[in-house]
Amino acid sequence: MKKMKVLFTLFLVLCMTAGLCACGGGSSAPETTAAAETAAPETKAPETQAPETEAAAPETEAPAETEAPAETEAPAETEAPETEAAVDEDPAGEYTAFAAENNGVMASLEEMGGSSSMTLNADGTGTFIFNEEESEITAWKFEDGKVTITIDGEDGFADYSNGILVLGLSDDGSMKLHYAKEGVDTSGYDLKSVEEIQAGPDSRTNAAFKAIDTDAGAHLSYVLHVDSLNSDTNYDVHAKGGTYYSMRTTKVSDLEGSTVTYAKDGKVYNLDPEKMEGRYVTESDLIKENALQMDTLYQQLMSYSQNANYTEEKREYDGTSYDAEVFAETEYTPEIAFSFDAEGQLAFVETASFTTSAGTELPAQRYTIQSIDGTIDESLFDVSAYEIEEE
Repeated sequence: MKKMKVLFTLFLVLCMTAGLCACGGGSSAPETTAAAETAAPETKAPETQAPETEAAAPETEAPAETEAPAETEAPAETEAPETEAAVDEDPAGEYTAFAAENNGVMASLEEMGGSSSMTLNADGTGTFIFNEEESEITAWKFEDGKVTITIDGEDGFADYSNGILVLGLSDDGSMKLHYAKEGVDTSGYDLKSVEEIQAGPDSRTNAAFKAIDTDAGAHLSYVLHVDSLNSDTNYDVHAKGGTYYSMRTTKVSDLEGSTVTYAKDGKVYNLDPEKMEGRYVTESDLIKENALQMDTLYQQLMSYSQNANYTEEKREYDGTSYDAEVFAETEYTPEIAFSFDAEGQLAFVETASFTTSAGTELPAQRYTIQSIDGTIDESLFDVSAYEIEEE
């Protein structure tokens, strides 16, 4: 399965590079860790129902010596009850992939330039083909609606329902391929066009993310509150292209401390404005073009901007009601809500407490947004007066 996952992941990367597939998910940044991709909900195949049929009762003529009843009823065995679509409970067969899914957004695999097929033989073997790359399925089995598929000694898992196979290709469940047996109707699926994928979902979260112009320059000011520590950290972030300056002042009880993270051309430093000293931390090509990816609030927006799996709710803060887009907890990520004020501006981002699969307790957090605009102080990008310790 590792080979299969690598092939599909590389395909998605190529799609993103070509601008054909807008896929959410933040990159790991030196300052903070980007939020993981949300899992898409299980997708069920659309049900088909055969048209209702009625058996016509043949007209009969009674013999002359007997009186025929006015109407005759058809024998019981000729009456056709209302029919229902046959249920296919056997996954064996030949499949063609018709859709790729990422974070709940589905698009035609063919339109994205990809192709895949799968054969599950009745003897428990089969073949898997992705973009003409063929792999042998050495074993497969079907239990409780799930198909376990073994390729290269590793198991992959797919949901099966009535001729539709949904194969998961990422650990967090966000990336999937949808397959259909020959003759199965897939017209009921909402497949996005390339243009719709590029635009992303019609969500306020996506709109808020797209409004941040990192090339022209972005300024983010907000307070991050962590419940378990009862701490508040004030962020003042200035970024333009590959240059980044983030001043963070944290208050816990009576203690207060500040730190600055600075990045340019992929290199990251910690700065001490009081001592005018700096220290090299790390280097990453991921932030050479867009260093704002290091910021925790921007990471949250980036991670969920392309996710269509949310519900709309009302959230109340300090006695005021806000419209919220809420992304449910998954196996890998906590519940998170993006709340907007009456003018449609992002006002709060709140993550619920969460326990990871490793048993680590993550506390609830709340971002209070003070401003997101393009007013940057480019003088902060000049660190020539600092004495910086390189590697």
